[in-house]
Amino acid sequence: MGGGVALFDADNDGRLDVFFTNGAKLTEDMAPGARLSKDEPRYWNRLFLQTANGTFADATEKAGLTGASQGGYTMGAAAADFDNDGDDDLYVTAFAANTLYRNNGDGTFTDVSAKAGVGASGWSTSAGWLDYDKDGHLDLFVARYLTWSLADKLYCGERRPGHRAYCHPDNFKGVAPLLYRNNGDGTFTDVSAKAGIANPAGKGLGVAFNDYDNDGWIDIYVANDSVQSFLFRNKGDGTFTEEALLAGAGFNENGGTFAGMGVDFADFDNDG
Repeated sequence: MGGGVALFDADNDGRLDVFFTNGAKLTEDMAPGARLSKDEPRYWNRLFLQTANGTFADATEKAGLTGASQGGYTMGAAAADFDNDGDDDLYVTAFAANTLYRNNGDGTFTDVSAKAGVGASGWSTSAGWLDYDKDGHLDLFVARYLTWSLADKLYCGERRPGHRAYCHPDNFKGVAPLLYRNNGDGTFTDVSAKAGIANPAGKGLGVAFNDYDNDGWIDIYVANDSVQSFLFRNKGDGTFTEEALLAGAGFNENGGTFAGMGVDFADFDNDG
């Protein structure tokens, strides 16, 4: 499964920089709860800063974004200025705990996941920032995938020494997405259940935000893998209703599921 990429101005010099997520060391005999190590440089996440001449320089270690101290098989990344201090911060999802890096404004980042309360465990995939309640503070949506664990001994297909064939997602239960409300003081509150988006039937891999019904409130679409995709309509009162079936966006034209990996909104017919 491919890793995520984020384009953002990490050093606030007016040029877009590139952040790549990376995997972790996996072995066949890992114990339940084992730490997924990123200690070796080949497993590090990477930050490349764009220079004035259009080339890029690796600034990963200096920025504190290797991910080695956090560990985990990193999957996705979303950048935004969550604390309204003028520079872009970075949220990284993973199989293991997620990480929120606060941009210090000097080319370095600090892990503030614990303080912020957004270091969810499990298997998170994509994430994105949106101000769903229009309070001027960016909130955080996290798509999550399956209930698989390192202790899972379910094998599928050909089995050879040193090779593991992973099973189709139909063999596993989905995990509900998360919605964190930004409290405006550097902390977040999990409002997933209260907001009505804690649907455990999903197997989310992609997420996109847009006001699809032109009511002035941003809505959420989640691309699920091999189950119905979700369209959460923002009701404007802090809650959402799931309306993918009503909108004709839950299944494909034949009534089957999508192998949803990513998604975006666009005005394809140019009707505004």
